[in-house]
Formats: sequence, structure tokens, C-alpha cells
Amino acid sequence: MWHMKIRKMLPGLGMVVILLGLAACQSGQSEATPTAEVEATFVPIVSATGKVLPQQWAMMSMPTSGIVEEINVHEGDIAKQGDVI
Repeated sequence: MWHMKIRKMLPGLGMVVILLGLAACQSGQSEATPTAEVEATFVPIVSATGKVLPQQWAMMSMPTSGIVEEINVHEGDIAKQGDVI
């Protein structure tokens, strides 16, 4: 006999469970979810290829051929017209 009473109550209990589930889903949607703001850090990088060219070219030639015995200047020295190099 008690199983007959449970069968009559099952549709009502099922509706209560469904309504509680829907109410739980709807209440979660109304609350705003806090989000953290992320500050982007951007580091600009420039990459390029090219050639370095002088502003003025100089062609050096000797009137006679021979072997260089001594160099009187060092790398980075500034030579002027008439200097012995």
C-alpha cells in the first residue's frame, strides 16, 4: 500500500527537483563574476638589416709597387694630408 502512495507523489517530487534546479541556475546568472584587470606590458623591438656606407670615399694607390716595412699610424688615428702613414 505504501508503494501506491509513493507512485502518486513521484510526479510532484520530480517537479519540485526540476524547479529547484532551475532556480539554482537562474540565481547564478544574476550575479556578476568579478574579473581581474590585466595590464599589458608591451616592449617595442625594432629589427632591421642594412649597410653602413661612408659619406666620402678615398682611393689610395702608390706610384710604385713594393713591400710595406713600417706603419706609422694605428687604427683609429686621424691622418691629414701630407702625414707619413
